[in-house]
Amino acid sequence: MSGLLEGKNVVVTGGGRGIGSKIIEMVISEGGNAAFLDIEEPKAYPRGALFQKADISKEEDVKESFLNIEKELGDVYGLVNNAAISHPPVPGEDVTADLLYRVFAINVFGAFYSTKYALRSMLKIGKGSVVSISSVIGKVGSKNSSVYASSKAALLGMTKSNAVTYASRHIRFNAVLPGYVETPLIEEAARKSGDYETYMKNLISLHPVGRLGNAEEIAGLVVYLLSEKSSFITGSEIVIDGGYTSI
Repeated sequence: MSGLLEGKNVVVTGGGRGIGSKIIEMVISEGGNAAFLDIEEPKAYPRGALFQKADISKEEDVKESFLNIEKELGDVYGLVNNAAISHPPVPGEDVTADLLYRVFAINVFGAFYSTKYALRSMLKIGKGSVVSISSVIGKVGSKNSSVYASSKAALLGMTKSNAVTYASRHIRFNAVLPGYVETPLIEEAARKSGDYETYMKNLISLHPVGRLGNAEEIAGLVVYLLSEKSSFITGSEIVIDGGYTSI
């Protein structure tokens, strides 16, 4: 790829590490300007990215961040709803209101708030692209993960409805559904399991290709969907899972 996002302003939520950080890096390498929202400023992030400290579960934080970004960079063309949290396995009978709120506040409310303020900018310039990072778990579920799975499934409904609503305004919406990807979150979960090797082996076994995905692979797809090379793609759920959902 070369110059796919030349001169375009892209906002990534949760861009401090993992997939988000790689997306920012690739946006910049493709000629775009990148800004990202995160709860804390990371020690290191791609050079040239504009950081905005924000709790995306709070609408006022998101609104202020987008106002700042527009002042610094100009109108926003692209948005990646990447910020998310997960939770330890919890059976349905033990789901609490606190767990529901914590997960949905970031994974769902944060995506809706970010989309709301990105849209205001995109409508001014008459075009745009929103990519939401869902998950294969939002499509096929996972044992004792009903809260997380529901939050990721909510992004699919948001994507399809907005795609229909804004197609005539030249603003596209797509969702990316990764399988398990090598990220700091997976590393942390493996270490906390008490048996790192077994944990990772079990995860890998879920993917027919015989490995986990990597952040660069996800970022490459996201950048393509942000770019006008994918102008005929909207309302799509694109699975990138090494065969996970084909078993």
